Amino acid sequence: MESQHENDTRLTVSIMAVGLTSLVTQVILLREFLSVFYGNELVIGVLLANWMILTGVGGYLGRFAGKPGRGVLPVLLMLLATVPYATVLGLRLLRNIVFPVGVMVGIVPVLWSSFVLLIPYCLLSGVSFALIARFKSDAQRPGLIGFLYAWESAGGVVGGVVFSLVLFHYLDTFPSLTALMAVDLAAALFVVRE
Repeated sequence: MESQHENDTRLTVSIMAVGLTSLVTQVILLREFLSVFYGNELVIGVLLANWMILTGVGGYLGRFAGKPGRGVLPVLLMLLATVPYATVLGLRLLRNIVFPVGVMVGIVPVLWSSFVLLIPYCLLSGVSFALIARFKSDAQRPGLIGFLYAWESAGGVVGGVVFSLVLFHYLDTFPSLTALMAVDLAAALFVVRE
């Protein structure tokens, strides 16, 4: 039987990993989208709007999930680690096959393509937060969601610092995603340890 402290530690590590992964993935994907769509401020606005809408929808859908088992957390972390690879590959495929090379892509294609490509990651990220909140509420008492937001933000701050000081300067997209994957897999292993 795990103690309340061990359960809290697992939830804290999980939510920090979600925050770190979300922020770094967002920055990496933003850089990739700007590259593909010969970026300007409008592309950034469309991408961030789609990101927020889809993550919100994921959080809303996560409310309707049944009571999750303990094995769900590591699975979510592993999916958060791998889905960005598929998103970048899909975006590069779009660039090379769907959109003509050297042509400025219009706002409508930017809108629909970014929306479609962001669906898997953003929904998963939103659902992850909602499920971890459910774990936290079941483990203690309702109303502690503010602590989860604080720990998720702390993970985002760590991710922002690491990305801006290390990943951005020394690693390209896929090595950065691999480093992110290593962090998520380490968090998943920590969550399932006995």
